[in-house]
Amino acid sequence: MRPTRVRDLVLLGAVSSLLGLLIQRWLRASGWMMPPVPWTAAIGLALVACLVYSAALPVRRMLRGGPNARPVHPLRAARAAVLGKATAYAGALVFGWYAAQVLLLAPDLDITARQSQAVRAAVTAAAALAACLAGLLAERMCRVPPDDRDGPTGLAGPDGVIGRDRPTVPGDDVTDEARRHD
Repeated sequence: MRPTRVRDLVLLGAVSSLLGLLIQRWLRASGWMMPPVPWTAAIGLALVACLVYSAALPVRRMLRGGPNARPVHPLRAARAAVLGKATAYAGALVFGWYAAQVLLLAPDLDITARQSQAVRAAVTAAAALAACLAGLLAERMCRVPPDDRDGPTGLAGPDGVIGRDRPTVPGDDVTDEARRHD
């Protein structure tokens, strides 16, 4: 899996903002009003950001060899990385939509109802940006170093677990190499 580029996320956010602005202007010109942005949208996005980041923490601890580091199954690490990537893209899309609402409401900020709606849209856009950043960080935290046969691998062992300083077992390449030198 190739790492997500920040440039792609910025481009996606800008395009979704532009499309959101065009769609919302068209709907407004057709007589449709956008429904108010609920506070639960911002809360939900902030919760997603926290959950995605926390899903990648065990992988990061294991890769860095921290005091609370425990082996992690490779499938769990891969799922955390994919979840981070998906959250980064989704956060950029949602950010663009709510940023477009803020831009659309900006000329009417003297009206109290519009001002309240713009504040909720801005807070939700900020929460979407936080989810995007948390996803990007989670993906980066789940990067496994390249295979190094001279030291601890940091990759999956024979038992299917990622872990540094894992004990060698018969049949392992490192153990076989050590036997040939004896």
